[in-house]
Amino acid sequence: MKKLLLFLTIAAGLTACIKDDVYVEPTMEQYKLTTEWTVPVQDDCITVVEYNGEVIYEGNVPMNIDVPKDNYGSTRSLEGLEWHFVPNGKPLLGNSYYTEYRNGIFAFEDAPNGDNDYNDFICYFKEAYSVFLKGENQIDHILFKKLEILPKALGNSIPLSFGIELVNVNSGDMIADIIIYKDIRKEAFNGATGFINTDKNIPEFELNSKCDKIITEQAFRPENDLKNSELGINYYIIANGKKYYTADSNRAKLTENKTPYGLYIPTTSNYWDYPIEKSPIWEGYPNFKNWILGKKQGPFSERKSKYLYSMQKHSQN
Repeated sequence: MKKLLLFLTIAAGLTACIKDDVYVEPTMEQYKLTTEWTVPVQDDCITVVEYNGEVIYEGNVPMNIDVPKDNYGSTRSLEGLEWHFVPNGKPLLGNSYYTEYRNGIFAFEDAPNGDNDYNDFICYFKEAYSVFLKGENQIDHILFKKLEILPKALGNSIPLSFGIELVNVNSGDMIADIIIYKDIRKEAFNGATGFINTDKNIPEFELNSKCDKIITEQAFRPENDLKNSELGINYYIIANGKKYYTADSNRAKLTENKTPYGLYIPTTSNYWDYPIEKSPIWEGYPNFKNWILGKKQGPFSERKSKYLYSMQKHSQN
């Protein structure tokens, strides 16, 4: 379901210092706000994994799932992550299966040499999808139980689309390519002109549920053999005919500024203060740089409000 910080003229901030004053470019992994954690399983049981009280996985398949980096561990309960086993669990349809749940913010840049304010398109999403297996670990079908998109801001001037791919990460075979908004400005913001909810000097655009997009109960069956470990779910925008992915995507690439085109910020809240126009994300959140460089600081733990846009909460939770 995966690019920040420029540093040429600011040359020391977004590059990772090794030794002897040698600098290297940041890697995509440094921009991911999640990390992999292995789900424990027991025979004849369903494993239920929760993060801060919210279920993020249930199933009987031993696999790696993404959890927030700052709340990750291998003990039974560590900083919001815990799990338990449900005895005599009955797999749906008699197969091995799992369901993953994700909530969070997507924040995009729409150009290879952008300003790193990550407000060209911002939305909140809630996702629940189930994967049903046949045999040992071959996927029979994928069921998107629910995908809910709540648009938040549009700080750009060129046409954008927004979508999601289901792919085989090894072969590149496309299982499904779903356009959620063909025209983000028209469909998600009622065709409003100019910058939308990114400039404090422009009246706030009033969000409403008519702008939201909800997809339910859509099933996809791979045409070719697909192992569970080969499934990739990638969110992207399309700008000037090109797809730009979030940092956690298996197709993600860095911009010319050596930052991601998109960020996935895991959160259960649909309200997040994001950078205003022309303010790089590290101005509003100074610790973001240190976090990129591997220091044990929350990327959003320090904030400077003058560089951040605080809009009213969405009318729909």
